[in-house]
Amino acid sequence: MKLVEKHVADGRVLGMIEGFLKAGGMEGMESWEPDHGTPQGGVISPLLANIYLDPLDWLMVENGLEMVRYADDMVVLCRDREKARGALEKIQEWMGQAGLTLHPEKTRVVEMTEQGRHSDFLGYRFWRARGGGIKKLVRPKSKKKLRATIKPQTRRTNGENMEAIVAKLKPVLRGWYGYFNPNSEVGVKKWG
Repeated sequence: MKLVEKHVADGRVLGMIEGFLKAGGMEGMESWEPDHGTPQGGVISPLLANIYLDPLDWLMVENGLEMVRYADDMVVLCRDREKARGALEKIQEWMGQAGLTLHPEKTRVVEMTEQGRHSDFLGYRFWRARGGGIKKLVRPKSKKKLRATIKPQTRRTNGENMEAIVAKLKPVLRGWYGYFNPNSEVGVKKWG
């Protein structure tokens, strides 16, 4: 809230944000109340992540590092492995001071100059092709998630007629296609 107060002066807005942070939730039949942080998936979470991580953005700029960040997902682009390791150290140090930690399984240095190497970011897989270019593909986990969403709707025993099934699938498929459409302006066009 101290960081939010640096950017927002209106007491009503501050009260509303604090209310979002203190609001509980339900998971199944269990209710819970947050003890710290912002609820994952909450409507206010992306805004708060951006406010909280803004100093990290500036730290990267001050150190001449190019970082692409969407909420708490980030990629730092470096010319060589040594700079990448230095950037990772800076980020880890900043995170520790900010009371945050990097996800151990998602945090890694990837040498994208080598054929067959890849990096995943925001549902995409950026893959170094044989010809040297970088291809933007749909990440396998994203495809799996789409299949998991569609499968229950398309079972023969789901009790729905075709019209109802199509009505439920249309928004899912439109959203997925709108994001992953290769001609779309969404996502990163080209790396490398």
